[in-house]
Amino acid sequence: MSLAVVAAGAPAWAGTGSPSGTAYHASGGTHASAPSHKDGFPHVNDDRPVVVVGIAGLRWGDLSAVDTPALWRFVAESSTASLSVRAVRMHTCPLDGWLTLGAGVPATAYRPGGAAGTACPKIPEPSAGRVPGFTEHVAYNRRFGYAAMPGALHQALERAGRCATAVGPGAAVALADDEGRVSGYVPRAADLTPSVLSRCPLTVVDLGTLPEGAGRAERLREAEAQFARLASLARPPARVLLAGLADSRLDRLDLRVLALRGPYPAGGQLTSGSTRQPGMALLSDLGPTVLGLLGVPGPPGWVGSPVRPAGPGVGPPEERVAALVEANVAARVSSRALPPFFVLTALAQLLAYGYALLRARRRSAARLARAAGALAGAAPVATFLADLLPWWRAPAPGWALAGAITLWAVVVAVGALAGPWRRHPYGPAGFVAAVTLVVLGADVVAGSRLQLSSVLGLSPLIGGRYYGFGNIAFAVFAMAALFTAAWAASAFLPARRAPAAAAVGVVGLVAVVLDGWPAFGSDFGGVLALIPGIGLLAFAAAGWRLAWGRVALLAAGAAAAVTAIAVLDWLRPPAQRSHLGQFVQAVLDGEALRVITRKAEANLAILQLSWAAWLVPVVYVLLAYLLAWPDRYRASALAEAYARVPLLRSLLLAGYVTAVVGCAVNDSGVIVPAVALAAALPLAVLVVAGGISGASPGGGGGPGRVAPARPRGRARPAPPW
Repeated sequence: MSLAVVAAGAPAWAGTGSPSGTAYHASGGTHASAPSHKDGFPHVNDDRPVVVVGIAGLRWGDLSAVDTPALWRFVAESSTASLSVRAVRMHTCPLDGWLTLGAGVPATAYRPGGAAGTACPKIPEPSAGRVPGFTEHVAYNRRFGYAAMPGALHQALERAGRCATAVGPGAAVALADDEGRVSGYVPRAADLTPSVLSRCPLTVVDLGTLPEGAGRAERLREAEAQFARLASLARPPARVLLAGLADSRLDRLDLRVLALRGPYPAGGQLTSGSTRQPGMALLSDLGPTVLGLLGVPGPPGWVGSPVRPAGPGVGPPEERVAALVEANVAARVSSRALPPFFVLTALAQLLAYGYALLRARRRSAARLARAAGALAGAAPVATFLADLLPWWRAPAPGWALAGAITLWAVVVAVGALAGPWRRHPYGPAGFVAAVTLVVLGADVVAGSRLQLSSVLGLSPLIGGRYYGFGNIAFAVFAMAALFTAAWAASAFLPARRAPAAAAVGVVGLVAVVLDGWPAFGSDFGGVLALIPGIGLLAFAAAGWRLAWGRVALLAAGAAAAVTAIAVLDWLRPPAQRSHLGQFVQAVLDGEALRVITRKAEANLAILQLSWAAWLVPVVYVLLAYLLAWPDRYRASALAEAYARVPLLRSLLLAGYVTAVVGCAVNDSGVIVPAVALAAALPLAVLVVAGGISGASPGGGGGPGRVAPARPRGRARPAPPW
């Protein structure tokens, strides 16, 4: 979703006495920085200090000119963004956030017994220059796919000959080495003095955690007072980074505050290569940002990117903060709406289709089934179109979102059932699929604005992806591409097979480019899944029988396509690469197995979330038999539609293969086939209903002929494939 975050110029920071011009020394020498323009940070060859301030749990709704004037003034002078703090677990405790800052990749704290649902562990106070239990956190993170190494930030600074000062226990965790040793430790922010700030080029300050509920307002006032004092010491030209780098508790997800004063003009938006979204950055971007400000190269394997400007601000701080608050509302509401969306659409379809089966001989039942199929088929694209309306500004945003989705679903469904294509078997389903294909394709070209914080799109709170195609959106897009291709091919069948195959190829090529190109969908696994489905459909349109040699050709083509795209992406500068190019680099660095293992673990973890996840593979096994031999399972309507509608059997096979391969090559487990089934089922119902209800190729928009019905009861011992 595109939430415009606007900003305006702000007055200069009040006061004088900045510690500019101080030379910082470590290991007996003055530090020297290399130019870092490639990372987006201008003018890093100076000695301006960098101060990182963490207030765990701080969100944009906490700030106001009246209650938090020091924080508000700082935000007015800064470039800003929402910070997604998702790390290893669903909720990020304060200790997790500080460990991630120090590791440079998502990290988590060791919990005795591995309990993830217990209260957040307390951040330990350093003792005798060492963080207690730190080596346990280091060992614990090796078991996760990112293989985070707490202490990596310390090592990068040490290699560059820089020192850092830690203020507070969280800062000590971020700046400790891999043995938990921390030097230059100051226990409290109240102990900060100009001499402490000038001791090292980097100072990290922990201003505590804001709890949810009782005590939050009081703790916020304390943090405001501490920040006001810190701000009076760290005046320009010091560069100050403020981050709300963790969740407050384990039952609430929010986007958090990220503000950077210097080196960019006040009032702008921040982004990063990790998100490619204006006004959005990740927790794992903080480490690379700190090193980028200091001109220090980051260690290999860091997945984050330094934040950079995303455009000038054009409004006052009130408008910028209000837009960031709205972004949090949109993210929270849309993430909670996903389960009800699937449950309600599934129940509505079951009721409508069940009634149609009971009243199969009545025309009204057939119309009800077609209407239900059109509405359910249009519902996925409606979740993206809903973000064209500012539902997040409504007093009841959840109801407003439901209303926006319903409105767009009705609009698309009416277009499907009332257009000149309505009398052709593929017409209504093809129209819905084509609209879905165009909307999602145009969205990824424009930067995935409609996907961000949409019900089936990219969730900033859940994490995973922030640009291109997420796994859920890919499943919807892939099914739309296949149904659109079949509709286009049916215009030439059964007589003109070469043009029919070409039509499938053209639609498929456009879909693959939109899905896989790094500047668009940037979907590694999606290309591997989509090409076999498109290829099977093209073979069927051309009249070619399926053989092992052709199957191998499709597999090789998918592998070659995704390899070519990934290598082209890798040839770009490192800061501009997507995860496709990063994977090529991982192969060259010998880290490919770790990446594959992490994705496999994420895939398997989905099955452990709920017993319902195991229903998906069971359903797909049963579905394979039903699609292959509908007569044996008394699916006479499907068998009749196979005989009357060109390419229908091959279309359903192509969708089945795409969904199964998508499950195998993506890191979302059964989510891809589950969503693919939810997206394809209503479209298939529309085609089947049109095929057996006497729909004719006439009536305008009728591409192709409908084959005559075959006599019922004739055995079909084996499917054509």
